[in-house]
Amino acid sequence: MSSEKKSVKKRGGVKKLTTPKQKKRGRVNPVAIAKQKADKTLNVGVKLAVLKEIGTKPIERITEVGPGRKIAVICAPGLDAHLGEVTDLFKSKYELKLCVTNNLEHIFNAIKWADTVWIEWANQTAVYVTSFGHLMHQKQIILRLHSYEAFIPELAYIHWENITDLIFVAEHIKKMVLRQYPVISKAIAHIHVIPNGIDLQRFDIPQGKKYLPRAAKSIAYLGYLNPKKGIQLMLAAFAELVKNDPEFVLHIGGAFQEPRYVGYIAQLQQQNKELLPRLKFHSWIDKQEKWLSDKGHIICASVLESQCKSIMEGMAMGLKPLVHNFVGARDIYPPGVIWNTVTDFCSLALDPSYNALSYRAFVRDNYNTVDTVKKIDAVINAKPSVVDVISSTTDKSIRLSAVMLMRDEEKNLPRCLDSIKGICDEIIIVDTGSEDNSIRIAKKYGAKIYKHPWEDDFSLHRNQSIGYATGDWVFVIDCDEELTGDVQGIKKVLSKLNDGYNSVSVNQQGGHGALGNQVNTTRLFRRGHIRYERAWHNKSVVDGVETYGTILYNDAVLVHHGAVCDLTEADEKRKTARSKVLMEKALAQDPEDYEIYFFMMHAYGIEEKWQAAVNCAEKYIAQRHCLHGFQLSGYYSNIRL
Repeated sequence: MSSEKKSVKKRGGVKKLTTPKQKKRGRVNPVAIAKQKADKTLNVGVKLAVLKEIGTKPIERITEVGPGRKIAVICAPGLDAHLGEVTDLFKSKYELKLCVTNNLEHIFNAIKWADTVWIEWANQTAVYVTSFGHLMHQKQIILRLHSYEAFIPELAYIHWENITDLIFVAEHIKKMVLRQYPVISKAIAHIHVIPNGIDLQRFDIPQGKKYLPRAAKSIAYLGYLNPKKGIQLMLAAFAELVKNDPEFVLHIGGAFQEPRYVGYIAQLQQQNKELLPRLKFHSWIDKQEKWLSDKGHIICASVLESQCKSIMEGMAMGLKPLVHNFVGARDIYPPGVIWNTVTDFCSLALDPSYNALSYRAFVRDNYNTVDTVKKIDAVINAKPSVVDVISSTTDKSIRLSAVMLMRDEEKNLPRCLDSIKGICDEIIIVDTGSEDNSIRIAKKYGAKIYKHPWEDDFSLHRNQSIGYATGDWVFVIDCDEELTGDVQGIKKVLSKLNDGYNSVSVNQQGGHGALGNQVNTTRLFRRGHIRYERAWHNKSVVDGVETYGTILYNDAVLVHHGAVCDLTEADEKRKTARSKVLMEKALAQDPEDYEIYFFMMHAYGIEEKWQAAVNCAEKYIAQRHCLHGFQLSGYYSNIRL
């Protein structure tokens, strides 16, 4: 017995920016270009913002802190702004490995090392991490999803079945995502809503601060400048406010993520001379608490946020929030701080009512870091204790039942039964209408034969065969398969497995030996904990596999002599025609079993019915958000077709 392994290719390191010497050789220098554009169009503040965003690359880093439970935090470079409260907690209680990197080798090693893996953002990094399912046995895998990920295609490719805990930072984001991807609710047992917390010690009302008219008319914006943030709406609303009261000033602390905004804001400043001195750009702000200390209001004009953490930080410091009514805003913020129209915004900003202590109290009571950390720690501590694979007690004596389906298999049956007769205490065969010598051959091996008429449903008959078994463990095998390798070792391993481990996989390959494709297939089950579903391409449902996983016995190979590549063209087409009937029945049983379309695509391809194959491929791709383990080959096959 051994654990499964997957090779990981090293990928290149951080790309270097073009040097002045390289520029002389004719290469492009993005920093210089950004600087030239900024000099021509914008004031100094905007120039710095452009350089911050376009001219630097996020830094990759690996940080280790210990000792204690091993927790790996994995995040893509440049996206770790929300990790502070998480890593501070982990540093204080656990052994931490912080991996802010896209390097797959580092990610692979971090997962191997950790007891708990925290994935920040449901993006491409989450796709990479969850693809290492064979490394996640008995590990706690936590994914935190913010807001922008609700609308990115990567959600369709995350292996949700490998995640134990999913954390949303807002209830309305949770509803959006689960409505789009219902497969998530089926795959993950523990789904939480834990908002981002605000550090009230860091963000405090400055001592002795007085809200003079000048400070009250100072509005702060913190964050990136991109379409999601509603920058056009914010500037239009502020321009209208300046018409009502020209003493207001809008301070923008942020960086451009959308280059088109650079020219747009420059044009806006040139066309509106009254607005020009009222807009102040400050580039990206690293010490927000210091920058906010002399501001009176803080604005959010976004079309969607999970919370808009910068608003919460401003409120903690006593700033009056001016929040656009994005989806979910009324479930997050108190009454009286939300605006819908430009007129609403002006009325709210011009309203003299101002209660710094109440703004801070709202954050303290609903969004403080202390409560957030407690909730995160509760998720970590809810991880079930690790159960050893092998029992420390003496080996248990077990009985093993082989179960199979049969119909006219006289050519294959002797080879199959010879390969398992030495380890199986009984052989159960459900015969669905054999007319050759199959039954007589099976009886020579002492098999128990049960006759059932064929009902176009593999799972039905598979479950019948399992129902007749009396052993402690059940070995599911087909007549055209042969068990090779260290066969005797299988029973020894089964006798040592701890309770809870209810399934064991073996290697399977085609009959061409080294040329055959090798996969892992789960065929050994603790009796009473296994059932099959689906009329065709039946799939096993095993109790406990979500918690304990499946063990791989690596010292035996199940050789499939009846693989499609071993069939004649005529036999292949006959098998395909039969399979299509069963696939249609499987879809009738469960119209939402969209994985069937993937197999139907291949069936029509074998029959050279190209348009029908394309139609199935497109149906499969269209439902990728509902599928466990969506197969990218669906795209490639569709392109070829």
